[in-house]
Amino acid sequence: MSKTKILVVEDEGLVAAEIKTRLESLGYAVPEIAFTGQQAIDATAKTRPDLVLMDIGLKGDIDGIETAVQIRTLFDVPVVYLTAYSDDETLKRAKMSEPFGFIVKPFEELNLHTTIEIAIYKHKLERKLRESERKYRYLADETADVVAVIVDGKFYWINRASMDMFGYSKEELIGNHIGLIWNEEDILKITRGSKDWLSGRSVPYRYEIKARRKDGRMIDISLLAKEIIFEEMEAIQLVIKDVTERKMAQKAFKESESKYRHLVENIQEGIFVIDADSNITFVNAIMADMLGYSIDEVLGKSLFSYMDEAGAETCRYNMERHKRGIVEHHDIEFHHKDGRNVQAILKIAPIMDQDGHYTGAIASVTDITERKKTEKNIWESEARLRGIIENAQAGYFRIDKNGLYDHVNVAWLRMHGFTAVDEVIGQHYSLTQVDEDRAKAGEIIEKLLQGEPIASLEFTRLCKDGSVAHHLLSASPIKRGGRIEGLEGFIIDTTYMWKEREPQ
Repeated sequence: MSKTKILVVEDEGLVAAEIKTRLESLGYAVPEIAFTGQQAIDATAKTRPDLVLMDIGLKGDIDGIETAVQIRTLFDVPVVYLTAYSDDETLKRAKMSEPFGFIVKPFEELNLHTTIEIAIYKHKLERKLRESERKYRYLADETADVVAVIVDGKFYWINRASMDMFGYSKEELIGNHIGLIWNEEDILKITRGSKDWLSGRSVPYRYEIKARRKDGRMIDISLLAKEIIFEEMEAIQLVIKDVTERKMAQKAFKESESKYRHLVENIQEGIFVIDADSNITFVNAIMADMLGYSIDEVLGKSLFSYMDEAGAETCRYNMERHKRGIVEHHDIEFHHKDGRNVQAILKIAPIMDQDGHYTGAIASVTDITERKKTEKNIWESEARLRGIIENAQAGYFRIDKNGLYDHVNVAWLRMHGFTAVDEVIGQHYSLTQVDEDRAKAGEIIEKLLQGEPIASLEFTRLCKDGSVAHHLLSASPIKRGGRIEGLEGFIIDTTYMWKEREPQ
């Protein structure tokens, strides 16, 4: 799978290099760095990036905002602004260029990653929406409206679309009474409605009625009637649409809306939408259940009512950042209806209107309460294990893959005659090997680093004072993420047994 390509546009070389390094550490590809607006436009044409990180304060003939506008217009590539500026005029210009996010310098890698991913996701959704709009626009263009002018109840003028809709040519309709197409009841609606609308009375002037085609088939149409002056004559202008195509579009929209609503309702994350005052306007079942309430109980409530005072204050501060277009996520704690706390990750993105004004936000919430409990249990378990190891009568040691000691317990120190761990940590394991056992020790270490454990192996050790002692060794490799990163083991002192074997 190819990496997401990010074009960096930054006129300060050191800053650009640091951004490139951070992006690559997050798994993105940086095909090029541009230092001016024109370089950015040329690089976009050449490399076709998935996203452009643009410095607003770019120096040169065109600044970052103008460059972003051109890139968006020419190449339809999403732009996220990098800025150290926050003055109102700059933000106003930036918002008008319709960016996909803002990142304020200095920034953290997590904020950078989250903003990029949300921007790319939003751009994909926007592109799909435009494609959908183009399909329906094409549909509307191909099914052109019928426009007709009626004088004294007869067709006085009509466009060529009448052939497709009614099966009559222009010549067949002009001069004929509209009763050829509509029945008497519908004709009264058309003529009375247009006159009442012109006089200012509050009556409908758009109708959905039946029309009779030349072949006798009845079709459904939507008709707009308006009284006009046409060639110095009182007339009625009719704009007629085929309802079938419109209903198809409505059906497609409803199916799409239903599909995404179903997705939101059944996704395994909590979803909510808030308005500009932070009142909840939408919530899915997962989110409501996370709080312990029904959906109806949550709708209309303030988001802050489900937090304590400190959490609400922090959330309000973050909301002010979101109003400036910043997309980010936070750890948060909600209050459940039963009084317990729910720990969660809140990923939130602002909703802006066409003028760039903040109108609310949409957020996803991941419940991490159980994960936090598990992490706590693991930490406590590790702490207990460390306590057992540190207080064990057997000597415990840990060696990294370079053969250096990185941990020993008190019993190990005592067996070797050391008094402080600083005397051992960072030293090579050969520190405690007698000369005749060095080769044997090397072979054992090699086997362990290849994943082969050993048990109850008799060994000789070299103590700090130069004396020699004996022990039984059991050791195994240390694996993390499927890789061997070192080895660990225990030693049991057997010196007294060797002394008993010696002849008296």
